[in-house]
Amino acid sequence: MLRESEVAHRTGLSPSTIRNRCTVGHSSFDPEFPQPRVLGSGKNRSAVGWLQSEILDWMNTRPKAYLTDQLNNRAKVAKNVRGHASDKEEFML
Repeated sequence: MLRESEVAHRTGLSPSTIRNRCTVGHSSFDPEFPQPRVLGSGKNRSAVGWLQSEILDWMNTRPKAYLTDQLNNRAKVAKNVRGHASDKEEFML
């Protein structure tokens, strides 16, 4: 099972984009994106994870340029956050 941070790392998608792609009715909903599995029981039902095999299958159906673009976008945002960028517009995608 992969937690959200690992799915984000592997796919290049932000955690919020991952949640949006899993949310029916959201404008970014993607019916092909794997749905998370509930990991906990009782009060801990908010803990979720994704099957590694489903994430890998989804990634294998994406065009190569798609995943490369997602990873490059994430790297640019991370660099701006760590760097000395002061203009708010530089942080926007």
